[in-house]
Amino acid sequence: MSAACPEYGFVVAARVVPGADGERLHAEFIAMLEHEGLCAGGGTDDDAWHLAITRVGSQATDDDRHLLLAWFEERAGRLSATVSDLVDLETLTS
Repeated sequence: MSAACPEYGFVVAARVVPGADGERLHAEFIAMLEHEGLCAGGGTDDDAWHLAITRVGSQATDDDRHLLLAWFEERAGRLSATVSDLVDLETLTS
């Protein structure tokens, strides 16, 4: 039996800045992910997100990661976020 294939992606941790519309920002974020063929799993609440980002049907890439970094940079006054390096997400749950 062979080992499972890695699932490459990255982790996003974001916090909504007080006074910003977290619900709207989250909706915009999910719409952007869907448009780019990415998907998110994890948890969110009104002011914080902790999500694993993957690509639908293939592996996420460093280009995907840089896309998200740019998206968060454009919203720096409303969101504070970190985006991890590209990792095998399976190793995070082991």
